[in-house]
Amino acid sequence: MPCRSRHARESSMKVILWIIAIIFLIGLLVVLGVGKLLF
Repeated sequence: MPCRSRHARESSMKVILWIIAIIFLIGLLVVLGVGKLLF
C-alpha cells in the first residue's frame, strides 16, 4: 500500500513537471514570435 502511494506521488510529480515544461515552451515561442513581430 505505501509503495503504491509513493509511486502515484512520483507519477503526479512527473505530470506537473511536464505541464511546467509545456507552459515554458509555449511562453518561449510566444516571446520569440512577438519579438520577431516587434523587431
